[in-house]
Amino acid sequence: MKRQLIRISILQSSKIVTALYVLMGFLYTLAGIPMIIFGGEKLRVMGIIYLLGPIFAGVLGFIFFVIFAAIYNLLAKRLGGGLNSKLRTWTNRPETSSVDGGISCRFDIGRKANGNRTAFFNLPRTKR
Repeated sequence: MKRQLIRISILQSSKIVTALYVLMGFLYTLAGIPMIIFGGEKLRVMGIIYLLGPIFAGVLGFIFFVIFAAIYNLLAKRLGGGLNSKLRTWTNRPETSSVDGGISCRFDIGRKANGNRTAFFNLPRTKR
């Protein structure tokens, strides 16, 4: 089944991207803590800036993704298309895989009565 992304929801997508950027910003926090603890005066100031990394990353990620999504929507509308993808759809098809140690597990993807997708992860019962 071919699908085409013709519009990006700006606010909803920006919230997700902001959350991801905040999580990535915590890497700066991890680098900033040793700077504050062990560094000299100038390194401590830099460590405080690194400590605020998640906030900077989240704000800048939100702003730039809003701009990107708006430009994408404009271009997709003007050029008459967007990103193309080819998808496969499975309904109520169990997939079996093996986890480390040879344990067999089953992953069922199906739909509830209200139409929402559900996922079930079942491990076989062991005899004792």
